[in-house]
Amino acid sequence: MNQTLSVEMGMLCEEIRNLRNEIQQMREMFQKEDHNEAIESPEKQTLGVLEKEDLDTKISSMLLRYQIPVHIKGFKYIKEAVKMEIEEGALASGITKVIYPAIAKKHDDHTSRVERAIRHAIESAWYKSKHEYFFSKMMDKPSNAYFIALIAEQIRLGKIEYSA
Repeated sequence: MNQTLSVEMGMLCEEIRNLRNEIQQMREMFQKEDHNEAIESPEKQTLGVLEKEDLDTKISSMLLRYQIPVHIKGFKYIKEAVKMEIEEGALASGITKVIYPAIAKKHDDHTSRVERAIRHAIESAWYKSKHEYFFSKMMDKPSNAYFIALIAEQIRLGKIEYSA
């Protein structure tokens, strides 16, 4: 009887060791996954979150909040430019060298018309809502690049209020 008990205890101890090893391996695997996720750039992590939520809706909502008229071409061009900035950081490469040509090609337009449409949309909003929060802090009308960067950053930071 003592022999059977000691054999069973030995088997039980061996099973416990095996389970402990499996648990340790799983912990190491989870730590590697967590470490790999932490290494990813903040832009990729932000984009992953934004892809789950509708990026177009967020951008449109922000533009409507600043009273950019929906019926003008500048609205959709600004929307594209903000998307490019959020997804690729396109402003760092240059608004005239990257953003305007890409939007013009996509919409079969000229780069100068894209630039003018965006400027017109910003001017429209500027004159409509100078007294409101966004524009009240500025002395001059914002440039196209500044406005696009500002909208993109507000969306990245989650500072959005949806319009009705």
